[in-house]
Amino acid sequence: MDDAGNLEPNSLPQDLFPNRVEVDLSRIRNNLDVMRRHAGGGPVMAVVKANAYGHGAIRVARALESHGVEFLAVAQVQEAVELRLAGLERPILVMGVPRKQDLPVLADMRLDILIHSPEWARTVADFAGRTRELSVHLKVDTGMHRLGMRPEDVAETISTLESAPGIRLAGLWTHFASADDPESSFTAKQYDVLRGIIQTFGDRFDYVHVRASNAVHYHRDVGSSGESNLIRIGISLYGYLHDARAASDIGLKPAMRMVSRVAQTRVIEAGEGVSYNLKWTAKRRTQIATISCGYADGYFRALSNKAEIGIHGKRFPVVGTVCMDLTMVNLGEPGSIVVQEGDAAIMFGDGGPSAYEVAQWADTIVYEVCTNVSRRVRRVHKD
Repeated sequence: MDDAGNLEPNSLPQDLFPNRVEVDLSRIRNNLDVMRRHAGGGPVMAVVKANAYGHGAIRVARALESHGVEFLAVAQVQEAVELRLAGLERPILVMGVPRKQDLPVLADMRLDILIHSPEWARTVADFAGRTRELSVHLKVDTGMHRLGMRPEDVAETISTLESAPGIRLAGLWTHFASADDPESSFTAKQYDVLRGIIQTFGDRFDYVHVRASNAVHYHRDVGSSGESNLIRIGISLYGYLHDARAASDIGLKPAMRMVSRVAQTRVIEAGEGVSYNLKWTAKRRTQIATISCGYADGYFRALSNKAEIGIHGKRFPVVGTVCMDLTMVNLGEPGSIVVQEGDAAIMFGDGGPSAYEVAQWADTIVYEVCTNVSRRVRRVHKD
């Protein structure tokens, strides 16, 4: 039970859960090795934000740390605190913007701090010296215009930080806007902006990290000359790149499989409809299976009448509107397959459609497929 009195899902008996995601930690370790080799070796910062992209941050971080990863990264302060309280020891970068009142926690927990503006640098510098050494990472906005300081503010910011006691310039970084597009020239343009800063100030920093998962693969010349000495990888750790073939070709293996179960089967007659507003109508006598998984579990409503679900090694189309807790599939002619209540239904992963296919049907990306799996779905980890 957590501090708010909520029962933690993984503290309950597994049989209570109609839905689970199975996470193969051996595949995550494999993916770390693949990306390290693919980048030419060197240290790796593993991004485990958003509950390790839905895979379970503490168990994934432990697996990565025991497998030799050098750094961890998250988006929010509480994510990093959870990892520290769970016993994780590697440096952890908080990539999001904290508040001034968060600085004591960041210091006490030995968390690396984002510097995104000259103003925030002055706040951190004013706090420095009251506690242990602070490790900071300067983020430069090189064209994505989401988060980071302007290139012309870098010199002032470094001066502010270097004049304060107890601050270590641990990292210099940026984020590419179009790294998943192998035809885009914008990634190289962004890196050219950062390269000038590296040439002037790079030796002040322990690490320069610009290459994330898709940049490592699709823009291999960017940052590969030694100017970037740390790769920062997220989605590839979990088995994915922008497209499935590229990921498979280099040996990445998807680590997540979402499994539900059949709640009920029924036979409906020609002309009868299924689910809310009867948006699917049977053309002939049809066997329907109701699956105990819906959009509250992270299975998108946008998959209505589009997706497929795996049962007994075959795939069956989703029919009607995906509900909050239930989804229906068309099993075909009655008697053509024997499906019973309690049988496994593979929402995505081995034995069903891939996460890429689910993303395509839902008009989204695999990142969202993985991170959308809700808290009430149990995570089951295996080595």
